Order: sequence, then structure tokens, then C-alpha cells
Amino acid sequence: MTHQAIEISGTEIPVIEYRNERVITFKNIDRVHQRPEGTASRNFKANRTRFVQKKHFYLIDNAKKDEFRLFGIDIPPRGLTLITERGYLLLVKSFTDDLAWEIQERLIDGYFRAKAYEQTRPEFSESSSGLSGELFDRSADRFEKALKTVTLMGISGRREALLTANRITRETTGVDLADIIRPELKKTTPLKTGILPCIPSVTESELIRFAELWHSEYGSRSVLTRQLCELTEGTDVNIPPGRCDTRFHKIKFGKMLSKLDGHQIGHYRITGAGKKRNLRLWRLKLADEK
Repeated sequence: MTHQAIEISGTEIPVIEYRNERVITFKNIDRVHQRPEGTASRNFKANRTRFVQKKHFYLIDNAKKDEFRLFGIDIPPRGLTLITERGYLLLVKSFTDDLAWEIQERLIDGYFRAKAYEQTRPEFSESSSGLSGELFDRSADRFEKALKTVTLMGISGRREALLTANRITRETTGVDLADIIRPELKKTTPLKTGILPCIPSVTESELIRFAELWHSEYGSRSVLTRQLCELTEGTDVNIPPGRCDTRFHKIKFGKMLSKLDGHQIGHYRITGAGKKRNLRLWRLKLADEK
């Protein structure tokens, strides 16, 4: 039986899906990151208390071995741990070399989120008014390929990726699928995607890393400034700069978050979420979420 696989930076890994999301084994994390076998597993065991089952990982019982054989995966008698996207982002906190940063980006876009991008095509295939079947099929195929390409090149916002793929399709086939099917897609939104405000002693790459940590820990839930201030303790992410154990540092960190309110950072956007007992709350949304 032929199993679906994806190539990430020259390494082919099998596509494994469980409970409608893509997951990955420790072995394949090590292979893609070019780490000695057992590295990802040791990191997981060393920080086991930080991982939540069904959120960061799934423990697959041997009784499900027939189900996973469809993916070309063998479940040993002791069971198998499968890591989710959120779990992966937690697991690779200690992978900070240049290759690791590159692999993380490609694995997120090219593996974990690739299915979501592939599912975009049906949105553009509901209507082909005024088009021949052959031209529409050719345009849809071109759009699908363009969408995969622009996301792999780092365009992470869903709306921006759709519009870029649509522009490529229009220029190469003459068909504007967005005009025909979803003209509202071209309406502008107030998302701040320009240059990020200057934060002393903090680089943009550190901000992106901080956002990934935030999302892996809290998702889109509302959180307090204090919780975010303590998020990077024990990691190599220097946000906020220095320690966060005084009221002064927490206030300074809160001001930094206020500067970033509404701005896109990597795949996400920081927004204010009101107050709780007079304490400021924050949320992290997907960049294209309204």
C-alpha cells in the first residue's frame, strides 16, 4: 500500500492524522531536525509535566495498530506517543540553531498546516459561472499550486496567501477566481501588518518565537500580563529582557504588549481582551482571524 508522505528539507516523512489533526512521531522529529535518534523523546520525558495529553500529545494504544497501519506506522506493544503541532512547538524550544529555525517554519507550514491550505481549494470550486469546465479546472489547479508555494515561502496570513495565489492565477490563466467566487475577500481589513514598533533589546525573531510559545501554552484563551511575563522562564527566549520578578518589570512588559496590540507577529496577532479585576488581559489570534 502507498502511504502519503511529505518532504521537508530533503527528508521524507509519512503524513499521520489523528482526530482530524496532523501529528508526528519522535523519530520523525529527530530525522527532520537531523538530531540523534532519541533526542525528541528525551526532551519530552525531561519536561513531561508541561505536556497535556490530547492537547500536546496523544498516547496511542496497541489496540489501534490496524488503524495506524494505514499510515505505514507500527504501534509497539507499549503504545506510541504522537505529538501535535502545539506539542511540537513546546518540544523544540531547546532547538535554537539556524537549521532548527528553518525546519520549524517548514514543518509548521509544510506539514501541520498543509491540510488546511489544501482544503482552501473547495472554497474556490463552488461556482464556475461564465467559465468552460476546462479553463476552470486549469485555473483551480494553478491556484492550488500557487497557494502551496506562497505559504512555503513564508506568507502565513490566510487572507494574504489567498490573495497572492489568486493574483498568480489571474496573471497566468486570465481568470480571477476571487472576483467570481469570493469578491469580499478583496475588501481591506484593519490588520496592522507593517513594520513592528521598536522594542528595545528585542528582535523580531524573538517576538515570533515568543508568539509561538504563547500559542502553544494558551492558544487563543485570554491571559494576564503576569502569566505572559512568566511564560519564557527557563527558556532561551529573552522576552521580557531580564527577569520578571518585580512589579516594575511587569509594568514594563505590559507597556511592550500595548505597543504590539493589533500587530501581526509571524502567524499571530496580539490583541487586548479587556480586564479582569482591573488587570489587563491579552489574546493571541491567528493573523487572518477577524
